[in-house]
Amino acid sequence: MAAGATLPLPTQGPVIQAAMDESEFEKAVQMLQQTKQSNVDASLIAQREKIFRSNYHQLPPIPHSNLASFVLENATGSFASKTAFVDGSTGTSYSYSQMTELVHRTVAGFVSLGLKPKDVVFLLSPNNPDFAIVYLAVVSLGAIVAPSNPLNTEADIAKQLVQVNAKFVVTVPELLSKFGQNINTLPTILIGDKTTTWELKTTSSISFLSEILTKEVYVEAPQPECHPDDTCTLLFSSGTTGLSKAVQITHRNFMSAVTAYNTLEPGASTTEDDVCLAIVPLYHVYGLGIVFLATLQRGASVVTMARYSLPAMLQYVERFKITVATLVPPIYVVLVKSAELVAKYDLSSLRILATGAAPLREDTMKAIQTMFPHCVIRQGYGMTESPLISFSVIENERQQWGSVGPIVPGTEARISHIETTASLPAMATGEVWIRGPQVMKGYLNDPEQTAAAVDSEGWLHTGDLGYMDNNGYLYIVDRLKEMIKYKAHQVAPGELEAVLLKHPRILDAAVIPFPDDEAGELPMAFVVKREGSDLNESEVMSFVGKLVAPYKKVRKVEFINAIPKSATGKILRKELIVKIRQQLTS
Repeated sequence: MAAGATLPLPTQGPVIQAAMDESEFEKAVQMLQQTKQSNVDASLIAQREKIFRSNYHQLPPIPHSNLASFVLENATGSFASKTAFVDGSTGTSYSYSQMTELVHRTVAGFVSLGLKPKDVVFLLSPNNPDFAIVYLAVVSLGAIVAPSNPLNTEADIAKQLVQVNAKFVVTVPELLSKFGQNINTLPTILIGDKTTTWELKTTSSISFLSEILTKEVYVEAPQPECHPDDTCTLLFSSGTTGLSKAVQITHRNFMSAVTAYNTLEPGASTTEDDVCLAIVPLYHVYGLGIVFLATLQRGASVVTMARYSLPAMLQYVERFKITVATLVPPIYVVLVKSAELVAKYDLSSLRILATGAAPLREDTMKAIQTMFPHCVIRQGYGMTESPLISFSVIENERQQWGSVGPIVPGTEARISHIETTASLPAMATGEVWIRGPQVMKGYLNDPEQTAAAVDSEGWLHTGDLGYMDNNGYLYIVDRLKEMIKYKAHQVAPGELEAVLLKHPRILDAAVIPFPDDEAGELPMAFVVKREGSDLNESEVMSFVGKLVAPYKKVRKVEFINAIPKSATGKILRKELIVKIRQQLTS
């Protein structure tokens, strides 16, 4: 979930210079090796190395090895009677003690079906409390959850099932058809009642979660030993190269990120008295990490929303007295444009408005602050490969417009020269590198791409261009990587180009991001028609739309004579992006 205003490159400004000569630097290193009380020297060394560290407290130790036990630590204690989840569509609520009981029953059900530690459970579902119950049950067993986007096509899902070597499927009846013939070979648990009117092609491999949860007698399964560096979740991401990858997130990754998030300053972080709206998809690292795991670990309540619409969202805030709304930029844009509708609802319960997953324009953020002057506005920066937030804006009164905030506890950052990789000082722009306990274990079965993304010293090369100001605030100004961010979804240009080239009347094609106020970026195709072809824009968009998920559709088409390419045949997207920018400003 990357967020931050697109800013011009910083002009020359004050620069942090090395504070010591070579001999002083070596002396400081030796002193650090001799004593643990060398805070000043450590600061000087960090300055020399141009490593930016958190201005806040250190990350507290985490005395757990399993993410589920960490999240549910107080579920049968101080949080037992508090509301954990509310299904917004039905109003059904679950206390922490009830949810824990349901997790235990689900664990027993999975064990009876043969689920073992390190097995992968493929989870395809809209937001609902059962998503959380299944996730915690699988993780508590030392198995792995691979949540996927319900908008994905049958072809997408078939590839993902093979990619992660899924052993089980958990889904809802209305999405069952997306599994095709795989449903006949993979044990499947359906979320919903067995009395559903959904017509199933086969029931030989299908169980129902409702039966597992209501079974009168069940044997509570012991929690297997788990190492914090074991993988607990596989998140699908296009990574920094645009190719589909399964990101391995460990128990430690999520526990560290949740701890960092939940120990931010009072007033800007979630408390046990909060009611949080889960409108961001739980399959996404943003929804899974912040809205689900961090909220439950804090003892707050989560209200799930399966499908977004602005009127429904406003109704939820009013009805359930939502205090924390964790949204994505397109929703904020719609809020600003719908002030008359917004004014019809009582939204006075809101105290925190959070944003992430994609850039939020500065003018939109200021407009939101004007609409909700009583709210703290948080903006996070992160990515699937570094769960939750690596940086966060904390308080409105200290807001530095356009910044994604200071480094959170336990995280280090470097700004690296894009050609030499040398560390750069404050106010200098380069690639943002991140190091911390929340950085992924790696890409599943892809050591080459893992090594390209995370170097031998543990630095995650984000592919984002940015700089640190002199107060320790990070600014994201551009992206090295070529991913298109459409409404917080990642769209790989290369994937769409491959689809376009399947059209018999298309000779060549290139895809770039086209700026859009509501969506953030739209996939735009430059197309070279075959000689004599009368192909038009609508035909191109229709062709692609039939072969890809809805969020991957090409939204704009321009026909050109040739795609600009380098001597090695690489598409020069920057030239096309410049062409569009010139058209927009002329």
